[in-house]
Amino acid sequence: MDSTSTADEVMSPVDDAASSEEDTPRPVKARRARRARRRRSRFRGDPVTIGTVGLVVLGFVAIAWNWRWTHDDGFITFRVVDQIFAGNGPVYNTGERVEVFTSPLHLGLLVVLRALFGGWFDTAWLSVGLTLGSAAGGLVAAAAGAGVLARAGGDKGRLWPFTLLVPAALPPMWEYATAGLETGLAIGWVGLSFWLLARLSARQQVVEALPEGAPPMVRGAYVLLVAVIVGLGPLVRPECAVLSVGFVVALCTFTVRRHVPRWRIVAAAVLLPLIYQLFRMAYYAALLPNTALAKAAGGSRWGQGWKYLVNTVSPYALVIPVLAVVMWAFSVRDRGLRRVFGGSNGRTLVAAMVFASLAYILYVVKVGGDYMHARMFLVPVFALCCPLAVVTMPRDAARQRFVLGALMMMVGWAYVTAFVLRPPAPERNLAGVPIAQQRTFYVRLSGSKHPVALEDWSRSPTYEAGDEARRAARAGEDAMITAVGFKGLQWQRKTFVDPGSGTSLYADGIGVSGAQAGLDVHVIDLHGLANPLASRMPLVKPRGLPGHEKALPLSWALAEAGYTPRDPATDAYRARRALLCPPPTDIFDHITGPLSLSDLWANVLASPRLTALKVPKDPQDVLDACEDPPPGVVVEGS
Repeated sequence: MDSTSTADEVMSPVDDAASSEEDTPRPVKARRARRARRRRSRFRGDPVTIGTVGLVVLGFVAIAWNWRWTHDDGFITFRVVDQIFAGNGPVYNTGERVEVFTSPLHLGLLVVLRALFGGWFDTAWLSVGLTLGSAAGGLVAAAAGAGVLARAGGDKGRLWPFTLLVPAALPPMWEYATAGLETGLAIGWVGLSFWLLARLSARQQVVEALPEGAPPMVRGAYVLLVAVIVGLGPLVRPECAVLSVGFVVALCTFTVRRHVPRWRIVAAAVLLPLIYQLFRMAYYAALLPNTALAKAAGGSRWGQGWKYLVNTVSPYALVIPVLAVVMWAFSVRDRGLRRVFGGSNGRTLVAAMVFASLAYILYVVKVGGDYMHARMFLVPVFALCCPLAVVTMPRDAARQRFVLGALMMMVGWAYVTAFVLRPPAPERNLAGVPIAQQRTFYVRLSGSKHPVALEDWSRSPTYEAGDEARRAARAGEDAMITAVGFKGLQWQRKTFVDPGSGTSLYADGIGVSGAQAGLDVHVIDLHGLANPLASRMPLVKPRGLPGHEKALPLSWALAEAGYTPRDPATDAYRARRALLCPPPTDIFDHITGPLSLSDLWANVLASPRLTALKVPKDPQDVLDACEDPPPGVVVEGS
């Protein structure tokens, strides 16, 4: 597959002689460029390149399909999809507006797919198709974009997969190509953005050859459409905003966009993220997703982040692909940078991708990484691989040796990685702080080789807890089901609560359990992903599982469930009273109840304050700070 098949849209290099004739009149250059474009319009691609790239991508798809599964967290998003189709809006618990999903674009696409195909496929299977298809498309787009840059740089040799082998051979990429999470979608977005920008950058020489006053090669609407697509990063995943910034900066420097003002490009790029941000503020009364608050996404944990980086790089010897790239670089050292990647526009694109990807990696290290092995580094690593996803085999013997050596090194590494290397044991590198391959754990927990849909989890304890809560809700019981193993919490499985409180589920894994419990059960999330109080509480001490370092105390969970003990000296009694004081009342006043236009505006204004709000773990601290302490809670039957 040679990306020059889109010939009338993409520029290929001007001949060496033509590029050196600086005094050639512009009309002559324009005629040469038009003839070159007509020649390329007859090009149909190199079957060897198509075959090798296709073999890599199909191999990746086959292995990822064989690893198909859904992470527990994926069912959190699926429950939100259920809520939307039930008419309750994009919420996790009915009547409580909390943003529990990380990727608005992933959620939106799942809603569209379910509306179109929900009668035939379960949401979990729709997610598998969406993310695996996106990941495969991202690999293809990366190869196409790299091919465009190589041709624009003057390389006429055959294209061969190079750094494309890195994401294709990494086991974590197979693992998260499905998983019910947005990683595969992010890979697809990065590949698509790179391909679109590579096509635009490759037209630089043609645009510069046009005579003064000639009409632009590319419609302004197309440039703005590309800006919209590359600006979607914050909607794919918050950290992808870093990549969007790099893409937009590169686009603003391209020769082809000269007839489109920079402010219009920036405006088009931020349009959809800005619209969603206003929706977030008005609907959820927050500046950030609740998941970002729960995971302390603005904090620093450099030591743990370094361990996470080592846990990703070391098991797969990722230094070898880096050395292969260095060897390839020797093949172009005599050409200088003037022609590599097709001119200044292509080099700017590559530089923007490299710097943005490194900034992304640095951010992940700063916040301490994650508990899912390698997952947070997959997107920036893929972005780093895009510019050299395929490379040409030069005809010059001196250059050919370096390229051939680099290709052999990369192929050898990919073979060993794909067939031999696997993630380390959780305790080996991390001194008891578990960072592990998640699929292995959940396959064992579910008892299914491919735990994709909810029914595949029917033998797991998380499913059992949700099913128990579902049965209690159907029986009309006012009760809280407790399914928490965090730090050895000791509490009875079922707690009867005040009449009229309904059924609640207090759990430390709210994906499968929450999906099985059903929408009539109020799920109280220990770690705060779906709980607006826990997400604003202090981090646990000593710090523990990355991304799961907040915990809602039992007393607050009982209070939320509607349990009122008779003894006023207990924490549960004080928590019941504390729910009637700020800051809990500040939060719930804005995220519950009907929304009028004035309420929406009030939420927008309150969102900065509510995002920064802190909730003490000890309910007595809330009561001590309460200017108007509530009266004692009336206990039924007293």
